[in-house]
This record gives sequence, C-alpha cells and structure tokens, in this order.
Amino acid sequence: MNKIKKTGSIANKLLLMLVGISTLSAMITASVLFVNEWFSATNEQRKNLTSIAEILEPNLITAVMFDDNQTVNELINPLNKRQEIIYSSVSRPDGSIITSIGDRKAYLTLGENLNEYIIIKNRLVFDNQDFGKLLIMADKSYVENRSQFYLYFLIVLILANFVICFIISLSLRKRFVAPIIQLASLAKKVSSNRDYSLRAKKITDDEIADLTGYFNQMLNTIEERDQYLETQVFDRTKEIELANKNLRLQAYNDSLTGLPNRHFFYEKLQRTIDYSSRYNLKFSLIFIDLDNFKEINDTLGHDYGDLLLIKASRRLVECVRETDTVARLGGDEFTLIIQDLSSKERINAVAENILKCLAQSFQLKDERVFVSGSIGVTVYPDDGDNVESLVKHADQAMYESKHAGRNCYRFFTSELQVNAQNKKMLSDDLRRATYENEFILCYQPIIELKTNEVTKAEALVRWNHPSKGIIRPSQFIPLAEEMGLISEVSSWVAEHALKQSILWRSMTRKEIPISINTSALLYKGDPTWIENWLQQLKANHIPGNMITIEITESLLMESNDSIKSQLITLRDHGVEVSIDDFGVGYSSLSYLQELDIDVLKIDQSFVKGIERGNDSLALCEAVIVMAHRIGLKVIAEGIETAKQHELLLEAGCDYGQGYYYSKPILAMEFTKRFIAVPAEMLG
Repeated sequence: MNKIKKTGSIANKLLLMLVGISTLSAMITASVLFVNEWFSATNEQRKNLTSIAEILEPNLITAVMFDDNQTVNELINPLNKRQEIIYSSVSRPDGSIITSIGDRKAYLTLGENLNEYIIIKNRLVFDNQDFGKLLIMADKSYVENRSQFYLYFLIVLILANFVICFIISLSLRKRFVAPIIQLASLAKKVSSNRDYSLRAKKITDDEIADLTGYFNQMLNTIEERDQYLETQVFDRTKEIELANKNLRLQAYNDSLTGLPNRHFFYEKLQRTIDYSSRYNLKFSLIFIDLDNFKEINDTLGHDYGDLLLIKASRRLVECVRETDTVARLGGDEFTLIIQDLSSKERINAVAENILKCLAQSFQLKDERVFVSGSIGVTVYPDDGDNVESLVKHADQAMYESKHAGRNCYRFFTSELQVNAQNKKMLSDDLRRATYENEFILCYQPIIELKTNEVTKAEALVRWNHPSKGIIRPSQFIPLAEEMGLISEVSSWVAEHALKQSILWRSMTRKEIPISINTSALLYKGDPTWIENWLQQLKANHIPGNMITIEITESLLMESNDSIKSQLITLRDHGVEVSIDDFGVGYSSLSYLQELDIDVLKIDQSFVKGIERGNDSLALCEAVIVMAHRIGLKVIAEGIETAKQHELLLEAGCDYGQGYYYSKPILAMEFTKRFIAVPAEMLG
C-alpha cells in the first residue's frame, strides 16, 4: 500500500508536470495566434476602407471641383449600406461639410476612444490644388466578429491538446515509475545490509538506465574511497602550491613590464639595507623618471605609452648587472638598486649608460619617438640609513635633474634637503598668505616718451611675509603655479588693481590704465577666470581699455583653440593684450596678427646694452618698426639712464618703463608723485 502511495505521488507529479507544460505552451501559442489574428483583421479592414476611399477620390474631386453636391451625395451614400461604417463626410478646404452620412456626433465626441475606431482621411488634391477632404469612420465590428470565431477555434484546439497530452502522459507515467521503484528498493537494501556487492538491473534504455549505471559506479567508488581520497589530497596540495606561486608573482611583479613592482621594491630595499648594514657595505638607490612621457601618452594614446614603458624597462635591465634590481614604481617612474658599490665612478657609469640608452629612439608600432630620463641618485649610508630617507632623497635629486633641464642625473646633497625643507615651509606660508591677505601691490609708471607723461602703470605683486619681509614674485609665483594657487593670487591682484583704478578715477578725471601680469597656467586651466574679471569691470563701470593683460611670449607659441578663444574674448571687451619680455622667445609674426595683440614690451636685456650704432639698438629699432607696421604699440622695459631714454625716443618707441623714471612703489606714493590731485584728497 505504501508503495502504491509513493508511486502514485511520483506519478501524479510527473503527470501534472507534462500536462501542465503542454497546456501552458498551447495557451501561449494560442494567445500569440489570437493577437496576430486581431491585428491582421484590423489591417485588412483598414486596407478595405482605404481602397474604398481611393476609388471614390477621383470622382469626388471632379464633383467638388464643379460644386456638384448632388453627385457628391450619390458617391458617398452607398457607404451607408456597410454595417461597420459609422460616419463619413466630404468637406471643403476650409473645413465646411459638403455632405455627410452617419452619426457625426460619434465622430465629434471620439476623444479617448480613438483605438476603438478606424479613421480614414484622404485629401482631395488635383494638380497640386486642395479641393477638400474625404473622411470615413468605422467601428471594429468586423475585427471583433472575425477574432471571436478564431478564439472559439483556438479554445477547441487547446482542449483537444489537453486530452491528447493527458492520455500520452498516463502511458509515460507507467513506463518511468517501475524502474525507479526497483532502484529505490535496491538502495534500501544496500543501506540496511551494508552490502556494496549488490547491483541494480537495467530495465529500460534511457536516462533512468544511465542513473542505474551511475548508481552501480557509486558502489564501486565507495569500495575504493581510501585510495581516491589520498589522490585528491595530493592533487589539491599541488593546486594550492601553484596558486600561492601565482599570487606571489602578482603581488611582487608589475603586470605591464614584468619588473618587480612597488611592493617588491620596498621589501628588497629594506633587505639590502639590512645586509649592507651587517657587512658594512655601500649601495646606491637611483630614481628614474621618463621625460615627455605624458605628451606621448596624450598624443599617441595609452597603448603606445604602455609599449614605450615595456621597451624602456627592457633597456634599463640591460644597463645593470644581474645582481642589481630594476623596479617600476608606477606610471613612468623606475628605480634601480645598485648593490656592492665600489666607487662613485661606478654610479656615474651606470647613470650615463642609462641616459644614453633612453636617448635612442623607440619604435612604437608605426611611430618613432624620443624620450629622455631625469635621474636622482642616493648612496647608502651617506644619504640615508633607512627606506624612507633614501627614497625621499632620491626623489629630491631626481626633481633637481628635472629643474636642471632634464636628460641628466644629480646626486643628493644636503643643500637639496635644505632647499626642499625651505620650499615646504614657504609652501605652507604661501597657502596661509592667500587667506590672510599678506600680498601688496606696487605700481611702476609707464611713460609716454614724446611727452614724458605718465600714461599707464604696471601692477606688480609683492608678498609681505611676516618674518622674511618682502618676497619678490620671481620667488613665489612659480611656487604658486606648482601648488595650484596661481588662480587665487591672480584674482587678488586683479581685484585690488581694479579698486586702485576706481580710486584714481574718483580723485581726478585723469585715467591711468593698469597692466596686470598673468600666468600661462590661467589660460590652460578653467577659462571662467576671464568671466570673473569682466564681471568686476562691468560691476564697477570700468571700460575694458583701462586694463592691459600681459602674457608671455611662450604662451603665444603654445596657444591652442582654447587659449586663442580666451585672448579674443578679452580683446572683444576692449581689454588690451600685451606681450611681456618680447624678444627672448621665438614668437611668430603670424601669431601677433592672428590674436590681434596690442602692445609689445621689449625685454630689458636688449635695452640695457643699447649704444648708438650697436646691435642692441638695431634690434630695438627693428622691433619698433615691425610693431608699428602691424599696428602695435611698443614699451621698452628696463630704462635706467637718460641716454637710453633719448635713443629709444629717436628710434620711435612709444613708451618707456624702468628705474630711470621710478622703481615700483606703493599706490600712495605713486599717487603723490604722478597723479595731480587736490592735497585734501591725499589726507
């Protein structure tokens, strides 16, 4: 009895599963067919109505053309005989109805029930002239009748499918249940008697037969379990050892170049320090940074950059002994540990060999590129006796080689450490200075040479350090650029220069345009700084020509579309643009015309040596003539003597600036000396 219950349970589940799947499949298929039939009937009805409209169209055009309303009525009245047509009309181009049949109210109140009807609208056009419109509105009774018949048909098919599937499932149930009962009975005997010699007989030739075979194999496997487990343990141990080896490789090697990575380098450096300390040996740590790598990466793409790193790493390995270590810290930075150092000459030879190898061209796919290396060198224990100090000092030495022009190497010195510490302190002070308003502005007059009158002034920022006193811009502006503070400093200069311009204008009607130096980094960063400056001009009602923006000659050569756009924006608002220190760079005259520059400032290095008839004067004269030919004004910087003043005046120079007239002075003193204002306004 229990067997029957169990058999019935399994059989019923199998029966329900087969019948259920079959019925569900039939219902899904019927649903898809029904939907398809619905749309097919709808399209067929729409095509029929469209055909009727196209047949009526020529005759309706003729009747409407000759105002034959009777003919129009006769043409569309037959539509009344079609059961599905609810409303039809013929109207003129202005919308007035010529004739209509059916329920017009149903058409006018159609609203949201649009999907329940089929609407056909045909324009009555002849020879490109619009004579009106034919409208036919029909319900979907045809579609519904046809779809209802099709639905009854599908229901009959589903019921038939259910009956057939049920009968077939009953026969299949008997076939599958018998071998399962036999297999369950055998399993019970094996479990009760622990007799693993028993085997099941194959009754069928299907998946249950395979199950019977697998069951018999399981019995064989249990007998051999001890040997199998030992084999599995051995194989698993080998897999774990291989996995550990791969993990160690990934943890200690750079995936791109195959060199030891940062993690391995620091461990290796510590071991080298321990060994060298124990045996009183010296070794050298070398930092290498590839020059111009970023430009190659940006212009050619990261795949070229990766290929360059791979080839550069191979060259570095060839430059040292097998006992030495080459590692990649990341990016384009590499390190070398040169062990058993015998002399400084050995380091020089290695460094020079590295520079020579890196200087040779690299063939990257279809491109030939050139890079160089900046190298910093430290020696243990002279330059540090621990990992942190050696790495920091090697990095400082490497940056010193960068500042020295790249493609060279520098040894760490105590002076570098002092400079680094001073730079760190100055950096911290500079960050504080931007918030505590420690900057001051000095103004140097710009003289019109023909009249000897002060017509302009250059604003020059100074840092009034609490303990170091006045710090010149050449000492802190590069630092501000490096720290990303140049925008804040420039904004401060612009704000206070504009305030001074407003103050001078309130004291006297004489307006003094002010020149403001700008950093090249401003133009390469966020261009919104220009909008901020222009808003300050507009808010204070200051015309643009009261401000001159000074740029470097190098920025002119580097100018891209963004830089050009920013300079043109300034010029469009009346702000003059001046090139500072003209002549020390390599400017092209085409840039002067393309960017519509206003002023050239001849660098003081040319002015300093001018004598009547010498090359310096000839160069100044050439610049002045060239500038005037293309509509530019010229300011000569660094005028220190009356003779220089006279020679430049004779050469046709427009303006002069220098210690001959005045050094940069505070705004109050500038006002007293060069701006005529009532005494009471000076306080």
